[in-house]
Formats: sequence, structure tokens, C-alpha cells
Amino acid sequence: MDQKEKIKRITSKDPLEQALLKGHGVNDIKADEKKIYLGQFRERVLIALTINQVHQPGTYPEVTDSIKHSRARKLILNRQVNLDRAADYINLARDKNLDFTTVSTKKNDTDIGLIVAADDAVEEEHIFVKDLSERFVEVGLDPKLINLIGEKICRSCYKDIEAKAPELLHLFKEVTFLDKITGVQKCC
Repeated sequence: MDQKEKIKRITSKDPLEQALLKGHGVNDIKADEKKIYLGQFRERVLIALTINQVHQPGTYPEVTDSIKHSRARKLILNRQVNLDRAADYINLARDKNLDFTTVSTKKNDTDIGLIVAADDAVEEEHIFVKDLSERFVEVGLDPKLINLIGEKICRSCYKDIEAKAPELLHLFKEVTFLDKITGVQKCC
């Protein structure tokens, strides 16, 4: 039974039945959808990350762009997310005056860890972000570099990322001359 039929059935009841329904609550519209999208309707979601993606070091540029989007109004995190790992997203949302909240979910309800949402429908076609490992392979970067996010890497690897995926460059730092002398280099 679709939502229109449910609403029609409720409004066609006599006053006593309507009062009983109000006392026990009315079925939530699109309840299953809202479980998946951390209490939001799918059409309001600008971007979504899985719990694993939120736990990866660094930030996804797509999420940063969505937080800066003119229609973005709230950042919602699944309570299963480690808030230390989501700190960059939380701070950016606060800087942009977005509401921030966490939502409790049952483990099997959803694997979504973060959502940036609007107050009304935005109908974004692609709300899920590709995993960094998929993106590295697609553009021809060494997948081992994923383990070095946030670290200093050699000039060769840094230039390779700059050429193939400049939007991911902010996730790495280039080794300096002093680092080379002290042996800080982590790759190659």
C-alpha cells in the first residue's frame, strides 16, 4: 500500500478511530527510506558517505563542496562514526553555520555514516561518493598510496598525484629536503 492510500484510509475514518490513531501514532511517511538516510528523505540529501569512508584519513572534496552548497542546511552523522575521524567535516559545517546532529541507528539499518542535507528537495542524482581506493585505481595511481594519506611522500609520487588526481593532492604532503636528510620519507 502506498502513502496516498494510507493517508486516504486515515482521513476516511470516523472521529473516534482518528483519535485512536493519533494516540498511537500514524505510520511515518517513507519510514524505510528515512532509516537508510539517517532520518532524512532521499530527495533532500546532497551527499552521503559510508561509515568506512568517514573513518578514512583526510576529507572527501565532494563533501566539502556539498557543505559549502547554498542549499546545505545540516550535517548528520551516524552515532557509529568515530567523531574524531569526522572532526574536519564537523568543523567545516560549523564554519558554514550548518546544523549538526548525530543519529542512532541499528547496525543493520544503514551503512551510511555522514549526510549533508537540505531542508527541501534537491533531487541530486549521484549522492554516493566513490571510495578512495576505487578512485586511485581508476586514475592509475598506486593503491599503496592510500595507506600514506596525511603523510609526507616523495616528490615523484606527489607529482604523480598532482598530474592524475589534483583534487586528492590535499590529502598528502611533499617531503622536504630536511625530511630526506632525517629519513622521514614513507614511499618509493
